[in-house]
Order: sequence, then C-alpha cells, then structure tokens
Amino acid sequence: MLSSPVTSAYGESSSSGHSSKTLSGTHIVSIIGIKKDKSFDPNPIEIKAGDSVTWTNDDDDIHTVTSGSSEGPTIGQDFDSGTLASGESFTHKFDNPGTFEYFCSFHESMTGKVVVK
Repeated sequence: MLSSPVTSAYGESSSSGHSSKTLSGTHIVSIIGIKKDKSFDPNPIEIKAGDSVTWTNDDDDIHTVTSGSSEGPTIGQDFDSGTLASGESFTHKFDNPGTFEYFCSFHESMTGKVVVK
C-alpha cells in the first residue's frame, strides 16, 4: 500500500456525508477538528479497492491520520500521516477490501473509518 504526504488537496471536501471523488479515484476527507460535531467529513467513507483517500487538515490545529485505534496494538501499521498542519494533506491508497479505522494521535477522541468494498 502506498502512502504519501502532499501539500494540496485533489478536490473539495463534502459536508453532505458523501465523498467527493476525482477522476483519478481519489476520495476527499476534510479534517474538521475536535471543536465541531464531526472530526472527519465524510465519516465513515466508503470506497472501492484500489481507490485512494486524501485527508486535508481544514482546522487551525495540527492533526494526524493514524490507522488503528488509540488503544489497539496496530497503531499506525497500515498508514500514518505524521503531523499535518493547517492546509496540509495526506493520501493513502487502499488496495484490499476491509474496514480501516483511524484516529488523530494528538486528539484521540477524533476517530474515523474507511470502508473498502
């Protein structure tokens, strides 16, 4: 699986609960932060195997996109964005079907889920 930090988003985030998708098979998730009702939008996001997700930090605080859960033994094993400042993005390609949980390592109450069909 490929993961790469990038500095700009490939599309626009969605507040409707549906993913935005570019022609390249990349879905966009907005990192909203802990002061809103949702931490990530859309959440959960449903994609096809082989598609990618780009998370963009649309908050003023720093965040991460780290696979697993804050209490699990698999923290960061599938992907880890590292620190994302406001406006920065991270992309990960999901090759295999499954459900992938993730969280922000700075704000453990911020959790999300990618469902790959």
